[in-house]
Amino acid sequence: MRLVDGAQIAAGWLDGETLQPLDCEGDPTGPLRAERLIAGVYRSLGVFMAERLAVTGAVRIAGASVATGDLLRGWTEQIAGIDPGAETLARYLTDAAVRPPPGEKHLLPGGMTTPLEKVAAQLPVTLRTTVRHISIDGAGVVVRSETGQIRARHVILTAPPSVAHAIDLPDMPAAQRAAGDQLRAIPAAVAILPLGEAAAGDSFAYVPGVGFLTANDGQEHATLVAKGAPAYRLRGWTRDRAAWAKTVTALGVQPDNRREVIVREWHDDPLAGGGFTAPVEPAGDAARQWRTPVGGRLHMAGEAAWADEGHPYVDRAWHSGRRAVDAILEELSR
Repeated sequence: MRLVDGAQIAAGWLDGETLQPLDCEGDPTGPLRAERLIAGVYRSLGVFMAERLAVTGAVRIAGASVATGDLLRGWTEQIAGIDPGAETLARYLTDAAVRPPPGEKHLLPGGMTTPLEKVAAQLPVTLRTTVRHISIDGAGVVVRSETGQIRARHVILTAPPSVAHAIDLPDMPAAQRAAGDQLRAIPAAVAILPLGEAAAGDSFAYVPGVGFLTANDGQEHATLVAKGAPAYRLRGWTRDRAAWAKTVTALGVQPDNRREVIVREWHDDPLAGGGFTAPVEPAGDAARQWRTPVGGRLHMAGEAAWADEGHPYVDRAWHSGRRAVDAILEELSR
């Protein structure tokens, strides 16, 4: 088929239209054009369906450029609990169009259920570093994986509900977990700031698009996440070294201009759901409590703590994001 506008394909899919698979073999620019086209399809589908189905951004599942329609359907059924219909985007894609560059590795945490297992079967995905346990003590948050552990002051937990529920999270309030379950995909950006050397034996690979606080090649990272409009401001802050230094200082981190600030885009990736946690200070009995998002420190902007009746999660996330941005801007103006 010719590479038509993504909105046309999206509208046709919603109408049950049948199209032929994309054929990119023998065309060196074909995969890139297919990626842009399918990204347009998902953006267009988001216009029609994002409020009900977590389908936008599925092209980025497992770090792959493109995902098949079968995967999209399974993912939608898993996250939203709704069958998107008899027709899927599998008709429009071939395996040749979804292969990432040779030798490229994509890392996923363990606990993934059927849809992501399908990705692993179709793409050269390396499944490793399963998160076994996340807990807090008087010294901070402890993340234990199958290969080691790291200890940090804060952890950003961003994973689909099925994955989050597969991890042992002692004392996490049920209401906060439920809020993550109700997340719908919204734009996001994440900045990763190396803080220093990790302890001996720590081993936890960074997972593109999933965003646990990590120890990678001996470096511990703090992660600042912004969603919605705050994401655009976050990019601006990271380009301004002076502003960024004030920002991370406000977060309780001493900046080091010799260290790199990494910014990643999450856009509408449904993998960018979840919650933020840190131990509540001071130490002692109070340290056994979980901090709610955008609480005390500003390591996460744009998340909400609760999803209660009359306050949908995305609405709360939007407003909490604005409050967090205002707090950071106030700190920068001092």
